[in-house]
This record gives sequence, C-alpha cells and structure tokens, in this order.
Amino acid sequence: MIGLHITYTVRPESADEAAGHLAAMAAAVRKDEPDCLAWIATRDAERPEVFHLTEIYRDEAAREAHRETEHFRRHVVDGFRALAVDRVAGTGAVTAAVWR
Repeated sequence: MIGLHITYTVRPESADEAAGHLAAMAAAVRKDEPDCLAWIATRDAERPEVFHLTEIYRDEAAREAHRETEHFRRHVVDGFRALAVDRVAGTGAVTAAVWR
C-alpha cells in the first residue's frame, strides 16, 4: 500500500470553495476508484483555511491512475490547488492502518 499525506493552506476567503472541491473529489473517488482504499480530507478546526488530506492506494499504479482522472484535474489541479497558498506533502509505504 502507498500512503500520501498532504497539508494545504488556502486563502481564507476561498476556504469554503476549497471544501466544496474536496467533497466533490471524495464522491468521485468513492464512485470511480476501487483501488483507492482511503481518501480523507479534514478541515482544521482552529484554522479553517488549512486542510489535511490522507490518501491510501493499493499500489503505485492505483496512485498514478488517480492522478490521471478527469475529476483529479477538475477538482484538484484546476480547483483546489488554484486556491492554495502552501502545500506540504509526504508519501511512502503504509506502515500501519485500520479500517472499521
């Protein structure tokens, strides 16, 4: 499994628009990406312009397929990222995970 964790900061006046892109992205991933095992977006309670994304893919091919989807282009590349002022990302093999 491949994991990815990204923290984005968006312009405060764009935070609700950014949240909308993430909600649409989650729906598309759920519908169209069976090899994406988890796709979670969390909005920081103390800083609502900060979002934390956690993504887990079955393998590197699934991660690459995710990046090639139309919904990734629309909601992440052209949507969410256009609103961001900062991005910090890390990726690697998943060491431990729990789903219930």
